[in-house]
Amino acid sequence: MPPRLRATTAARLIALLVCLSPALLAPCRGVNEQGQALLRWKGPARGALDSSWLAADATPCRWQGVGCDARGNVVSLSIKSVDLGGTLPAGPELRPLSSSLKTLVLSGTNLTGAIPKELGNLAELTTLDLSKNQLSGAIPPELCRAAG
Repeated sequence: MPPRLRATTAARLIALLVCLSPALLAPCRGVNEQGQALLRWKGPARGALDSSWLAADATPCRWQGVGCDARGNVVSLSIKSVDLGGTLPAGPELRPLSSSLKTLVLSGTNLTGAIPKELGNLAELTTLDLSKNQLSGAIPPELCRAAG
């Protein structure tokens, strides 16, 4: 093959790869923003969820305890009688869920510490069940801002 033709073919191949790279890489990106938020809260210490909470999934919709609407937004997190330990999600962990999460049930999950005031930022929250945990402190007044 002549050098000029070889260079032209190589340039076309590179251009094709550049154009296709977003489509080829999309499945490799991992879980969406809501799933990333849940994984940050879960961290490495909550091994009880490791078998289904996979960062390689496109969305968290198939994860244990996670429910989604038709558009793939997380609308419920319901985990009962699983030894999660640690604290409740707060701040950055909740921000991506604030416009869609309606139900948060973490009953009997061995959670400790205070109830974070940031739970009040969940604009769509109508159901909150934190029973059967070792939570401490007062119920934050910010929870009154929640839709429910």
